[in-house]
Amino acid sequence: MYEKTRQILSKVSEVVAKLPNKIEITGHTDSKQFAPGSTYTNWDLSSDRANASRRVLVENGVDESRIDEVVGKADRDPLVEDPADPTNRRISIILKHLSASGPEGRQIAADEARRRAAADGGAPPGRRAPAPGPVLDDGEARRRPAPAADRGRRSGGRRRSLRRSRIRPAGGGPVRDDEEERGAITDLMTTFERGAGASPSTPAAPSAPTPPPKRSASRDPPAAAFG
Repeated sequence: MYEKTRQILSKVSEVVAKLPNKIEITGHTDSKQFAPGSTYTNWDLSSDRANASRRVLVENGVDESRIDEVVGKADRDPLVEDPADPTNRRISIILKHLSASGPEGRQIAADEARRRAAADGGAPPGRRAPAPGPVLDDGEARRRPAPAADRGRRSGGRRRSLRRSRIRPAGGGPVRDDEEERGAITDLMTTFERGAGASPSTPAAPSAPTPPPKRSASRDPPAAAFG
């Protein structure tokens, strides 16, 4: 085994050693044959590759009881279309599925459920925590309608700011605030209503003067009443 292959298998062992799955190791070769008359074949080579990989895994902390199969398949399972391609020379390490009814499978399922619950912010199993809303840029935030409560507060503030605003007449003149403008409009409407019934050529009749109020009689009786 090449030293680089041994280093790669050592790194693989660090991950595989933490898992409870059974392990299947398979060796492969290309279709090129050994010299005629040789007693060593691709079957032997692929089996030796698988067995050498098993030894490296065990040396680096993988429990040997987890090794379930060590198989050599020669050139019967090529990785690429050309069976003679050297890429077909390889080792396969397969972690087998655990039975959900077995103790190890149930333990893994319970650990996975706890991990997902922690990732979902403590939500109970079967229910996911609500996903956070999308992050909007300034343009999208301005286009999105505000909640009803916010709209009420914003509109109230706008009305208050309008009452405090000042209005300049279109034809120039002094600046007046809203209260003065409304008072001027009210006086204009009152003047129009008073003159609405009069003819344009006939001035409205002046109103009769209001008589002065009568004084109340004195509470003391006149002197003649006493004789």
